[in-house]
Amino acid sequence: MRLDAVRLVLPPDAVVCGLTAAWVYGADVRAEGDLDVHVGCPKGRRIRRRPGLVVTQETLDPRDIWLIDGLSVTSPTRTAFDCLRFLLTNCAPTSPAATQCAT
Repeated sequence: MRLDAVRLVLPPDAVVCGLTAAWVYGADVRAEGDLDVHVGCPKGRRIRRRPGLVVTQETLDPRDIWLIDGLSVTSPTRTAFDCLRFLLTNCAPTSPAATQCAT
């Protein structure tokens, strides 16, 4: 149901990415209580940020975008890369955001 709501606000060229894409694939790596939806847009395209929607600009190869139930989602390989990048950046002990990460 949450992804159905995402479909309503995403432009056609946006893609579900990062921690949300991992959740779509069945690997929930989000911190407890984190229900934000992570979406990526191509350079030059914007979506207005709203509560619960984390928007980034991404450069994606067409092979990095898969269609799942009519929704564009980053491929498993790209999703793993994005999650590792996010977790290393935000969950390192020296990161100010580290307190949000599960231990």
